Amino acid sequence: MKLPKEISPCPIIDTVIEIRFESTMPKEAKEAIFGIIFNEFNDRYPSLEKLPILQIPEAIREADPNFKYQAYHKLSNDDFILRIGPNVISLGSSLTEGREYIGWEKFLTEIEYILSKIEELKFIKKFERLGIRYINYFNDDIFNNIAIGLFS
Repeated sequence: MKLPKEISPCPIIDTVIEIRFESTMPKEAKEAIFGIIFNEFNDRYPSLEKLPILQIPEAIREADPNFKYQAYHKLSNDDFILRIGPNVISLGSSLTEGREYIGWEKFLTEIEYILSKIEELKFIKKFERLGIRYINYFNDDIFNNIAIGLFS
């Protein structure tokens, strides 16, 4: 069976690739990671936003393991959102109201671009996790159209 290149209407409402890493930066200089990434990507991602986690005192963020892989800043353009934290970088599609998913080929091209630039910056000591997530939304009950067969 040949897989389709696109589906219309597209059910994808969110997509993100997340890279968790251990940095080469000393613990007290982890905020420098944002500056390094910002300098590399601010032309391509002109919109900058500080995320609400920065309102939590640094001592609490450092002490609570739940905050280790949270992004502190968001850079964006019309098509993509780049989130940056001391131990995480994620790239997602900008799926605002009325916009559909840009497609795997364009998303993959941006992933490859981001990864190549990050590799050049040499601030990652070790990759801990690479994850990709897609969220789909269907108006109808999809279970009526699913056929599952089990073979012994």
